[in-house]
Amino acid sequence: MKKLVWIVAAVAAATVFVAATASHNVPLGSVTLTAPGDSVVIPFVFRGNHVLVRGSIGGSDSLWFFVDSGAGSHCINRNRADLLGLKVEDGVQAQGAGGTVQAGAAHDVKYRLAGLAVDADFAAAIDLEPIALQIGVPVDGILGYPLFKKMVVTIDYDRSVLVLHDPARYKPAGAGLPLTFKENHPYVNGKLTLPGRKPAEGSFVLDTGSGLALTLAPDYVQANRALESVPKTVQVRLGGVGGRSFQPIGRVERFELGPYALERPVAVFSQAGPGRTSIPGSMGNIGGDVLQRFRVTFDYAHERLYLAPAASFARPFEADMSGMTLDVRPEGDHAIAVERVEPGSPAAALGIAAGDVVESVDGRPLVAADLAALKKRVRLEGQALKLGLVRGTTRSEVTLTTRRMI
Repeated sequence: MKKLVWIVAAVAAATVFVAATASHNVPLGSVTLTAPGDSVVIPFVFRGNHVLVRGSIGGSDSLWFFVDSGAGSHCINRNRADLLGLKVEDGVQAQGAGGTVQAGAAHDVKYRLAGLAVDADFAAAIDLEPIALQIGVPVDGILGYPLFKKMVVTIDYDRSVLVLHDPARYKPAGAGLPLTFKENHPYVNGKLTLPGRKPAEGSFVLDTGSGLALTLAPDYVQANRALESVPKTVQVRLGGVGGRSFQPIGRVERFELGPYALERPVAVFSQAGPGRTSIPGSMGNIGGDVLQRFRVTFDYAHERLYLAPAASFARPFEADMSGMTLDVRPEGDHAIAVERVEPGSPAAALGIAAGDVVESVDGRPLVAADLAALKKRVRLEGQALKLGLVRGTTRSEVTLTTRRMI
């Protein structure tokens, strides 16, 4: 019988998110503090609303790993596994936002971080190269459920550090919010208010691997005619593993977690398809654009979530304001091309079209490593961007001024 591993990889207009889960009988392996004391502090890079840490596998050079509360197993990039000479067995299926693809299983994978040893009896071997292209740094692996299960994990977004605590000696502060676990995912109750509707309460998966704010489940969207409540939507690209799709995004009135209320967050109103981002019956997925507004502590041992407002708590939620969906082409020099143009957007008004290559921004060549910074910039209103474009053999230059569309 083939093992089914849920690997959701979604590429949005301004973000990329990765979540992974595996059946509950996947072995956890071990997670051990290798530095003195009851905890270890590990710096991270926050890129595209993702938490990335430096580490190694075995005796490898320095590598990049996602730290992903939505990952039900550890993962390793298939190419990296081959380069390291790891044996990868077939017989794993990966289900993503776009559908199901064949993957592999690697065993006895030894992840090493400063002060931490993570020995994985099982790691899903999947192709993470498309995600790496979109965020501009290599993605060599994902540290998921076994890390969170074995340690109390605090993500301090203000300080850009992880604090990993020994759960046997961790003393929680306050009551926290209750967690439940389904398919190795942590779920918490949240309260959603659609425009003009009464608040509705339900279960949401907590997914630090998602670069989005909220992704509403398709059965919830359909059953509640949620899109009818939203005056304006635009299309955002989701997908990666198993394919791609475009989904509508718009603003909800309010989202509440315990005593904390977030005003007018941006949400994906998922439509039915072969992929999924949360289990059937849930209301949706809480991603990094919400979680970064807190200091977040996952205490799986006591089934609790602890939240403390971060400096960015009250910052407005924003989406792409250019109207361009950009894609890094995998071939050649990884040119950055326009995949889609939103009708009525600033890009559409300038005549930018799908297939155009964005060669430069403000006179500087645009490369994949700069894409995350550009996507962050086009979420600010009133930004004047001088774009160097290539269409076939013709070069041109236009100035695009960003404008809020939702």
